[in-house]
This record gives sequence, structure tokens and C-alpha cells, in this order.
Amino acid sequence: MQLYRLPSILGPMHGDARTRLLHCAEQAFLAKGYRGAKLGEIALAAGISKKTIYKFVESKEALFCLVVEEAIAESLQPASLVAQGDDLAGALHDFLLPYMTLAFSERGIHAFRMLLSEAFQFPDLAQRYFASVRTTVMAPIEAWLAVQSEAGRLAIASSESAAEMLLAMTVTERAQRLALGLEAPPTPEATKAQLTAAIAIFLRGVMPLPEEAA
Repeated sequence: MQLYRLPSILGPMHGDARTRLLHCAEQAFLAKGYRGAKLGEIALAAGISKKTIYKFVESKEALFCLVVEEAIAESLQPASLVAQGDDLAGALHDFLLPYMTLAFSERGIHAFRMLLSEAFQFPDLAQRYFASVRTTVMAPIEAWLAVQSEAGRLAIASSESAAEMLLAMTVTERAQRLALGLEAPPTPEATKAQLTAAIAIFLRGVMPLPEEAA
């Protein structure tokens, strides 16, 4: 069975059953789309039984979301949001750059394009996908923004809305254009420049006014 041949986000196929399952599931979803990927074929490629899949997830939908969560989690460095101290821009930059790099890569574009094409037929899949992104990406940013706001470093009425705005400025809008083929993937240098500029604009908008800081 021929599967997608780009190197996996999750690394070469080795290790325990769960690792092999995630590797082969990612390859199958990218090669055949959500609808075309079959659990039986994924199990065969991973060297496990189809029944074993259900020890890890309850459905194909859950398997897809687990692949997404694992890929994003591997790229993120949540500790960077606290390691930078008072360097707010540096903290956001170190946290978001790996996620942007993944989202703007060939694999990230291919995966998002597949999701867009399947979303109308499988609306629950789209909802679970964005729930996965919220858990792995948005939640840490929301929590960090709330801490900065409570400390008086930022003036934010809603950390949830602020996190959504930041992700739209840095990732979401460009990821959509890339998935639709409206532009070519940016170079690493262009990605860093976009991130630096977006964070600067975002922070200027949420910095407390002098009377608020006092």
C-alpha cells in the first residue's frame, strides 16, 4: 500500500504501537484524505490489528484529531511563555514560531486543505479539529495573557478574544490563503518577519495607557 512519502511530523516509523499508529494514520490522512483513509489499512501499515486502534481512540475522527494534537504539541514550547520573564514579545515569538512554521509547511498546508475539503461532509471533524487547536495552542496563550493582564503588564478585557486576534494576525489568515493556493509558502525569514511585526502591532494595542499602568 503506497502512502504519503514526505517525512512524518511524528518522525520515522518505529517504537510502540501507539507511535506506529499515529505515524501511519498521518500518512494515510495526508495521502487519501479523511474520507479515503481506512482504519483497516492504517492498522495493517502500523503492524497492529484494527481492534488495537480502539484501545487508543474510539473512532477515525478521534484518531485524526489525535494526530493533529500530537503534531502541534511536538512543535510547541509552552515553557517559553514563562521563561522569558518581562520580555513579552520574546515569549510570544518563541511560542508561536514553531506553530507558524508547521502551519506554513507543505505538510501543514496539505492537512489544512484536506480539512477544508472535508469539513462540509464531516462537520463534527472540523469542530473537533478546532477544539484540538484551541487546547494545544489557544489555551496556553489565553492563560498567559490573563496572567500578564492581572499583573498590569497588559490591558485586556478578554484573554480569549485577544488570543483569537493574535492567532488571526500571525497564523490563521495566511494559513487560509496558503490552503487556497492564493500565495506561495513563505520563507523562514519571511515567517519570522511576519511574526515579529504582528506581535509588535498586537502588543501596542494591548499595552496599558500611562494612567492605567499607574
